[in-house]
Amino acid sequence: MVLRADRIDDLHNEISDIKEPFPYSSNFDTCQYFNWLDKKLEANDPPLACINIADSWGDDMLVILVYREDTERILELYILVKVSHPKKGVF
Repeated sequence: MVLRADRIDDLHNEISDIKEPFPYSSNFDTCQYFNWLDKKLEANDPPLACINIADSWGDDMLVILVYREDTERILELYILVKVSHPKKGVF
């Protein structure tokens, strides 16, 4: 699943696999949110992972959700075809 948003809470609302509302009360910065999200996605059935595929040309966050077991293979493919420099989970 490919997701794009300009704000973390908008991105969160696009993730249908997360049943919890956005944690406004936690006052997370971007890295803290994605660490929190990674734990939630890992607990999902099946476990998922979030990969940042955003470029540096805009302010939008662009991520893909993948099956966690496929994460390393997907990262290797990104590097092989040089699509961008993806980052797993933490931005």
